[in-house]
Amino acid sequence: MPPTPFAELDWAETPWGTLVLRRRFDPATQREVDEVKLGDDYLMSSQFTVSEVELARLGMAAAVGQELRVLVGGLGLGYPPPVSSGCGPTSRRTPRWSS
Repeated sequence: MPPTPFAELDWAETPWGTLVLRRRFDPATQREVDEVKLGDDYLMSSQFTVSEVELARLGMAAAVGQELRVLVGGLGLGYPPPVSSGCGPTSRRTPRWSS
C-alpha cells in the first residue's frame, strides 16, 4: 500500500492563528514527515530536528547539581527526551506532551 501523501492529524484555533499537526510523505527522502504549523509558519518538523535537539542539549548542559529532576515539556515532536537522558546526573525525567 503506498504512503498517504498528506494527512491533517489535528488542529486547534489559538489567539495567534490555527495550529496544525500534519503528516506528509516526502518523495525526495522516501519517508513520512510530521510537521507542526502555526498559520503559514512551520514551527517544527521531524525532517529537521537539529534546533529541538540542540535546545535540549544546551538546557541540560546548563543544569548543575546532583540528583536533578528534569521536566521535558512543550509542543514538540518528541526529540528532546532521548537527548536529556544522555546528559548529566538526574534522578528523574518526566517527559510531557501538550494535548
